[in-house]
Amino acid sequence: MQWNIAWNSDAWHDGLVHKSRLSREKGEKRTNTYCGKNCEECTYKAELSCPGCQIGPGRVLNGECKLARCCREKGHETCETCALKRNCGTWLDKGSIPKQRIERISEEEEKQALIARKAPFLGKWLWILFWLIVPQVILNFMTGDTMVALIPALKKPGEIGLVLCLVIHAVILLILSKEHKYYAFTAMFGLVNSIIYILGLILVNADIYVLFMLAVVQVVIMLIAEHYEYKAHADVVMLADANLSGQWDNCWRWILYSYIGFIVGLFLLFLLPFLGLIMSLAAAVGILVAGIKKLVCLYRTAQAFRARAGE
Repeated sequence: MQWNIAWNSDAWHDGLVHKSRLSREKGEKRTNTYCGKNCEECTYKAELSCPGCQIGPGRVLNGECKLARCCREKGHETCETCALKRNCGTWLDKGSIPKQRIERISEEEEKQALIARKAPFLGKWLWILFWLIVPQVILNFMTGDTMVALIPALKKPGEIGLVLCLVIHAVILLILSKEHKYYAFTAMFGLVNSIIYILGLILVNADIYVLFMLAVVQVVIMLIAEHYEYKAHADVVMLADANLSGQWDNCWRWILYSYIGFIVGLFLLFLLPFLGLIMSLAAAVGILVAGIKKLVCLYRTAQAFRARAGE
C-alpha cells in the first residue's frame, strides 16, 4: 500500500516530511514513532512502502494506527509518557500491527478481484431487469380502467403482455440465482403470483369477496417475493457499495409497512369506511414512493456493477 504523503496544505505534516527526509539523508535511524518502534528495523517497511509512522499510518489526517490516535487523544507525544502503557493491550500487540495491515490489504485485494469477476455478469442482467420495468409500466397503463374505457381492445393484449413480463422477470431472476440463491426464491414466488394473476382474470366475474381474498393472497405472495429480491440485491451489492446495500434494506421496510397499511385499510373499509379509505389512500402513496425508491436502487445497483466492469 502506497502511503499518500502529499498534504501540501498541512504545514505540520510538511514539517514531518522534511524532517524525515533530512534524517534519511544523514543516515539517521527513524525512531519518530508513537509506540517507540525503530522504523529502520521494521521488517514490514519495504513490503508496505511505509514512509514512517508519523507521516504514514500514524499521521493526523486519515491515519489508521490505533496507538497514534490514542496518543493524540490523551495528549501524549509518544506511548512512553503514558502511565498505562505496560498494561495496554494495544501497545503490547504493537508488533503484530503491520501484519494486520498486510492482512487487511490482502483481504481488500481479494474483495476487489471478486467484484471484478462478478461485475460483468451482475451488471448485464441487473441492467436488463431495470429496463424490464418500462414495458411493465406501459402494459399497466394499457390495462388501467381509464384506458380500457377509451380503447377496450387494449385490455387483452395488455394482460397477455403483463403475464409475459412476469415470466421474463422470473427467468432473469433464475439466471441471477447463480450469484445468490434468494433470486431463485423470488422467481418461484413470482411465478406463483403470475398464476394467481391469471386466475384473477379468469374469475373476473366471481363474487367480490372471492376476488378480495384472491387479491390479499396475491399481495402476501408478492411481499414474500419482494423480500427475497430486496435481500438478494442488498447482499450482492454489499461488495461494491455498503451504503447502497443499506438503502435496499430501508426500501424493503418502506414497502412492507406500506402494504400492511393498505391491507389494514381494505379491511377497515367494511367496518369504518372513511378511516379505511384514508388509510388505503395513504398506503397507496407509500407504495408508489416505495416503487420509485426500488427503481432508483435497482438503477444504482446495476450501474455500480457496470462501472466496475468498465461499461
